[in-house]
Amino acid sequence: MRNFLNFKKWEGWINPLFLGSFFLIFLGLYTSVTLISLGIVLFAGTFLLLRKNLTDWAKITSTPAFWPVLSLILVILVSILFASPYDFPKPLAKTKYLFLYLLLIEAFQSAEPFKNRLLSLAAILNILLGISCIFQYYGIFWLPEFFGLLEFTPFPESDKRYLASGFLSHHIHFATNALFLYHLSLSSLLNSKERGKKLLHAAACLFSVIAIFLSFSRSGWIGLIVSTLLVTFVRSRKMALKTLLTVGMALLIAIASSETVRQRIENFNPKANRDRLGAWKISRDMLKDSPLIGKGYHSFPYWSEKYYRQYGLWADHPRDPHSMYLDMLGGTGIIGFTAFLTFMAFHLCLLFKAFFRKTPSPPNSPNSEDKLFLLAIIGGFSGYLVMGVFNDQFFITYNLMALLFFLSLGVSIAQKSGARLSASG
Repeated sequence: MRNFLNFKKWEGWINPLFLGSFFLIFLGLYTSVTLISLGIVLFAGTFLLLRKNLTDWAKITSTPAFWPVLSLILVILVSILFASPYDFPKPLAKTKYLFLYLLLIEAFQSAEPFKNRLLSLAAILNILLGISCIFQYYGIFWLPEFFGLLEFTPFPESDKRYLASGFLSHHIHFATNALFLYHLSLSSLLNSKERGKKLLHAAACLFSVIAIFLSFSRSGWIGLIVSTLLVTFVRSRKMALKTLLTVGMALLIAIASSETVRQRIENFNPKANRDRLGAWKISRDMLKDSPLIGKGYHSFPYWSEKYYRQYGLWADHPRDPHSMYLDMLGGTGIIGFTAFLTFMAFHLCLLFKAFFRKTPSPPNSPNSEDKLFLLAIIGGFSGYLVMGVFNDQFFITYNLMALLFFLSLGVSIAQKSGARLSASG
């Protein structure tokens, strides 16, 4: 059966489905977790059919990301296995995305048609999401609400405005993923030489910034500012200074002209964020109770009730640790947290190393945009790391898959550029 499916005539049908799975996953990151799941199933099926021999499978273990990923998977499994019993099936299921990540790294080597269309698709999606967020913020129209799937989320400080979340259910989840989309357009803008493309990507950046701003995710704002400054600094210190001045002026104008912005910033204080501070305290005490392996990966929702009652805190408490770092620290202990930081630091170093060592490819070659992609992924990844201080996006399917999807593209490019340099050397 296997040999039958590997005939050339069958590969002609399988390859389009294989590439289609990338589009489904990508669109699902900004619309529906159902699309992500369908894309994953289609990807896994076609990927298995296209792997013809053991050499193809050996490539998966040869990626430099293999051991950091495997180590992270192992410490998560150990924390679940040896922790006190808790509701672990859902946290355990999240490890499948890390296994999938290893397949995606190898698969991106054969996904050039998708990569070639990604920048244009990102620009169009940025514009559409920006327009949708404007309508959603003013309560005019929102597609998920129109079809009865979701309801408008009122702005915390005003019942006349609504938090923008694109097509997703939560504004913070949307802002996290929107950063990757924004940086694809920003890097395209910084590298475009044709006037038409510059205008398209400039419009995409503008609408993306509007979308993230109207999400009123304060961590999203911080992630946007920090990641933009980092990307422009990597390109040019003078450009970073101009960006800093522009951001400063934009913030002053927003604060002066918008009561909702002022209220949102004023509420960024300990008294208004006692739920977040209380959650952080619980994560700290979870670590004290089990310092080496933690209380179990993402066990915060299970154990929080016990700690809240013990400390006599408020009844309406959050069941979210509000920090992916503290979630990993309290859930997987010092060992797991070290593996988690190693995973993040490894990928950040790999992306920077590939970006600075890579020589530009000839114009119109399949690899001419690789440096652009690396810069965009560095920007989105840095914003993700900043937002992770305040949110637990490493456990949220939308955000975890966005991180792994774009990192797999970055690692794939880094591997390919390293191979080309070795061959030329």
